[in-house]
Amino acid sequence: MNPVSSATGTTPSIRVMFVDDEALTRVGLRALLEAYAPRIAVIAEARSASEAFSLLGSHNADIVLTDLRMQGNSHSGLELVASIRQQYPDLPVLVVTGHNDDAMIVRVFKAGASGFVSKEGEAGEILRAIETVHGGATFFPRNLQRLLDAERSKPTLSRREQEVCDLIAIDMSSKEIARALGIDYRTVDTHRGNIVTKLGKSGLELHRHCMDELNARFPELVRRDSKAKLITILAHHGVSQKLMCSRLGLTEAEVAALLTK
Repeated sequence: MNPVSSATGTTPSIRVMFVDDEALTRVGLRALLEAYAPRIAVIAEARSASEAFSLLGSHNADIVLTDLRMQGNSHSGLELVASIRQQYPDLPVLVVTGHNDDAMIVRVFKAGASGFVSKEGEAGEILRAIETVHGGATFFPRNLQRLLDAERSKPTLSRREQEVCDLIAIDMSSKEIARALGIDYRTVDTHRGNIVTKLGKSGLELHRHCMDELNARFPELVRRDSKAKLITILAHHGVSQKLMCSRLGLTEAEVAALLTK
């Protein structure tokens, strides 16, 4: 998606679109980026993930910069990253955010972003990140590999435990989970106990962990209602539409509609 070099033979600008829901931040970010002209050319800005995605079709961007937490939705930036990866696989996305905890860096990487820059870093870092990512490399903190190694060393849940964990994330009780999965609720409680033992978390801490893990794996689910999330999760775990209908008391048309919601 690179623009063609000019007749003078000069290096073409890197065409940048950025996304942030805060007006003052957008003003500051635009001023910072435009200070690097002609190496950087700001071609568009958006206030939300949905607005950014709608602009991509009419703007020939080389790279998209996005914040993570926008308009009250803590994962809309991750959703944008995932959507761009699906629709524009060759378009790199650089996350520029003030939320730079280790877990978030890992989620950004897993979502498919090409780089991560903290808003608390030096001003010149964003230029280095843009040029690095535009050149085909990634730009992440040096401790990313350590974070990924730590992630891989986490206890592994069984297939059924993962199903239960995903449904815990959307606030389902043991009886509701049992009905959705077609198992006894006491079996669900056993799986809950195993999850608590493996993860070392319980109560609200367990719920938060399950929710964060689900959102990291399926950022597109964040803004869907609970029933649409449930149907999508069950479909991901291999539950047929026919079984969903019988277990949840829905018609085939209702299930199909929720899957495309």
